Amino acid sequence: MRSFSTLSLIFTAALSAFTYAAPATTPDVQALTNKVESAVSGVDVTSLPLSSVEQRDETPASVAVILTTLQAQVLPLTEQFTYINSANATAANITPIIAELKTCFLTATASLKLLIGADIAVILAPIEGEVILTVAAVAELLGGVLCILFAAIGCLLDVILVDVKVIVLPLLVDLCVVVAGLLQVVFGLVAGLLAAVLLILTPAVIAVIKLLGCVELLLCLGIKL
Repeated sequence: MRSFSTLSLIFTAALSAFTYAAPATTPDVQALTNKVESAVSGVDVTSLPLSSVEQRDETPASVAVILTTLQAQVLPLTEQFTYINSANATAANITPIIAELKTCFLTATASLKLLIGADIAVILAPIEGEVILTVAAVAELLGGVLCILFAAIGCLLDVILVDVKVIVLPLLVDLCVVVAGLLQVVFGLVAGLLAAVLLILTPAVIAVIKLLGCVELLLCLGIKL
């Protein structure tokens, strides 16, 4: 298994591709997913929560374990959005992907809720080693998930036609509500995480979030239209 420090370095490099993007430009989600996918390719998603050292004695999975698992699940799904074009951009092709993404975030949220009231050493336990994570390290994980998700959604919105968009947009907004639910839980677990995450979200990603107009997500992130 790759160490968290390696994952952190890869995410830092991958996310730097967004940092200098123009606000009106859709991020290059393919480039980002390629870099991040290489970092999590060695992670066994099905065994992470159970095989981690921190899982003995029924200790809940840490934030790092949960978000790393979420990343590994979200990457291949959002990558499918990048393959959507005007020829295959149908509601039948897009709807199942959104539904799977929603399930991933709901599952992660349920796992995060198990950490409410836990000791900070459990909440911020690393995937490997004994040194607890910093807020900045958690922000890289969470910000990475958000950047990948909304960059991919931005790509999708660029190619779908109006008749399909009418069907898909409400589903994407519903997904945003689920994402907001996850953020509320994790922000409550890790003090100062919101401010750290906002430093990672790029103007292009924030523009997509504003475009979707989900009130719950906007309020959770403190983003104004």
